Amino acid sequence: MVDDAIVIGENIYTKLTEGIEPVSAAIQGAVEMAYPVINSVATTIVAFAPMLFVSGVMGKFMRVFPVAIIAVLLVSLMEALVILPSHLAHMKQKEDMSRKWNPLAIAERIRIRVQSRLDRFVDKRFLPFMRVTLRQRYIFTAGVVTLLILSAGLVAGGRLAFVFFPKVDSDRISVKLLMPGGTSFKTTQQAVKNIEKAAWDMAASYPRKDGRSVIQHMFAVIGEQVTRETTQDTGSHVADVVIELLDSQERGITSSEMASVWRGFVGQIPGASSLTFSSSAGGPRPGGKPIEIVLLGDNMNQLLGAADRLKARLGRYEGVEDIEDSYRPGKKELRLSLRQGARQLGLTLQDLARQIRANFWGEEALKVQRGRNEVTIRVRYPEHERKDPGDLESMKVRTADNKEVPFNEVARVEEYRGPSNIRRMYGRRTVTVSADVDEEKANAAEILGKLSESYFSKLKKAFPGVNILIEGQQKERNESMDSLFDGMLVALFLIFVLLVNMFRTYTHALIVMTAGPFSFIGIVAGHLLFGMDFTILSMFGILALTGVVVNDSLLLIESTNREIANGLHLIEALVSGARNRFRQIILTSLSTAAGLLPLLLETSFQAQFLKPMAITVVFGLLASTLLIL
Repeated sequence: MVDDAIVIGENIYTKLTEGIEPVSAAIQGAVEMAYPVINSVATTIVAFAPMLFVSGVMGKFMRVFPVAIIAVLLVSLMEALVILPSHLAHMKQKEDMSRKWNPLAIAERIRIRVQSRLDRFVDKRFLPFMRVTLRQRYIFTAGVVTLLILSAGLVAGGRLAFVFFPKVDSDRISVKLLMPGGTSFKTTQQAVKNIEKAAWDMAASYPRKDGRSVIQHMFAVIGEQVTRETTQDTGSHVADVVIELLDSQERGITSSEMASVWRGFVGQIPGASSLTFSSSAGGPRPGGKPIEIVLLGDNMNQLLGAADRLKARLGRYEGVEDIEDSYRPGKKELRLSLRQGARQLGLTLQDLARQIRANFWGEEALKVQRGRNEVTIRVRYPEHERKDPGDLESMKVRTADNKEVPFNEVARVEEYRGPSNIRRMYGRRTVTVSADVDEEKANAAEILGKLSESYFSKLKKAFPGVNILIEGQQKERNESMDSLFDGMLVALFLIFVLLVNMFRTYTHALIVMTAGPFSFIGIVAGHLLFGMDFTILSMFGILALTGVVVNDSLLLIESTNREIANGLHLIEALVSGARNRFRQIILTSLSTAAGLLPLLLETSFQAQFLKPMAITVVFGLLASTLLIL
């Protein structure tokens, strides 16, 4: 935001030092830099514009960034072009420095000292080094290109892992327990008590000097989910246990690490269909779980077999946790079928079902009027003959010729547990296998890549009727990255058009744009230095960085062209142009880096979410500034 003010203010100050009257210096300095500054703001706005069109959940999440930044840039441009020059036009050239402790006098002495040392550094260190790089430009360029290739190789080879959406530390951990459908309340309650006991055991493993427990509060709900996801299960087989923790700064340990320890204390819950631990702030992360693989098919037995095989495979990877599938068995059912010979007696399955319903549920015989109310009277078996499934086998079945035969002679019954719900995609039944990933031990993208390369083909051969789709964060990542990449291509083209319009030459526009890719060297180095993974926020940081880097290049090329127009040889024009714009480029870069420094040095767990963006801008800017100069 302050870059425009720095550039125009620095140029006006240069005019003042040349002895030009303040009003004329303000007008000349502002007019001289107006076109480059307008172009620099335009390129920055264009660089942020692709974030407006990112698809998926991440697009909705990040859209507020460019809206705010573009509005601020437009206002700052107005301030730099109109308001700032009018202030500087009335600036006194000489202040009263007679008093030793006058704050202005102290500031002026500091400024003069810094300025002299900066000028000495530029003349004695920077310019000689620049002349060497210009003489050995092919060797220097080859070395920088090599560094760029190595940096890209670190990302492509997985040395710097890519995590789509990092976990954000939370002050609560929730456990979702899912038992088979029909499980009694008492059975689920006992499992919940075991989970609660394990939570206190986990808390005891983190003793504190002040005697306080890391667990502030704990509550459990049986019958529905507190942590709502896409599919909401209800019933006596569902439970949630939630613990609220001390503030992250006080406990000194991440909630994800505590969830892992809690998982170890809980162990296996007998008969549990699913047991998952969630410790990310704001509930489930955008896009779903890190690993979500959808199996499609028409044969449910094949789908379940493939899901079991896939879950076993995922269990081999270190760091893969909470592996589960979306199949939920329903309540127990009694499935009826006719024996051979039953049809010869005139019985159908419909007749059998109708008689069982009449005997156990009842058949309406008549209705009796009692005052204003009508009472329905049903005829059915006595209560003691319809309480147990075994009573079904002792009933009599009436045949077509009005004779009664024992149930077991004409029908058979078997216990069956069907699905509690049926999910379909593209008209086919689906089972989704999902898992969470401990990002300190594993990388979801790498695991899915390995499965796609070698394992999915084997799984399809073992279960021919099953197709495989990757959903969840991987799908969201692909959608967001594709739309972001398309937007970046459009943005780069528009920036190129703006630069060509400014320089009136394609060559200079291309030279300015070559500075952008080399900032990737600093970006990779910064992530490795801080031990942070490359995330989608790092990609957004690259967009933010593009505009700033182009602006620095634009300033240098514009100054060099001005020196060439004054008759200097190319090499001397480059040296002189760099000297003229050294202070502006350094100030714009350092001010941007300083603005992000508090976030970069923040140690709270929640700040880790935004740190990749700050690292990208700061280290990319430092590297590109060095290379531009």
